[in-house]
Amino acid sequence: MKGTHPGSILKKELIARGIKQKDFAVAIGMPASNLSELIKGKRNVTEGIALKLEKELGIPFQNWMNLQNRYYYVNKCQEAHALPKNMDQEPISSATTMDGLWKIVDSLSVKNKKWLVDRLLLSLSGTKSNVVIAAGLNESTYDTSVHGQ
Repeated sequence: MKGTHPGSILKKELIARGIKQKDFAVAIGMPASNLSELIKGKRNVTEGIALKLEKELGIPFQNWMNLQNRYYYVNKCQEAHALPKNMDQEPISSATTMDGLWKIVDSLSVKNKKWLVDRLLLSLSGTKSNVVIAAGLNESTYDTSVHGQ
């Protein structure tokens, strides 16, 4: 079981809109080879790419970043053999699923919680202490234990 890479979503979107990859690469100012790698899952959606996708396709920046972060998360959990049942089938998308998200977070090991906090820090505009505390970690030991591993 693997997470869905945002490149596969982009490929489906381009097909649905009848846009050729080469033309789309030109439209967003990206080399065609880089776009191909993104679509194949060999390259990740960065903030810069997400902004270009939002501008060109009208799909919000945050959706692309959420897809990328979820891909990281699912694969990291799989690597740690901690993937909750049906994780790849039930999207974490709205307030209605927040209880489920916190159950997942609570079930993670401290090491995986630290990894998740690092991912959240990249995509959220909150402070580190708020994210660390929300994940149920001790802020005073977070920095030393993460960077000491």
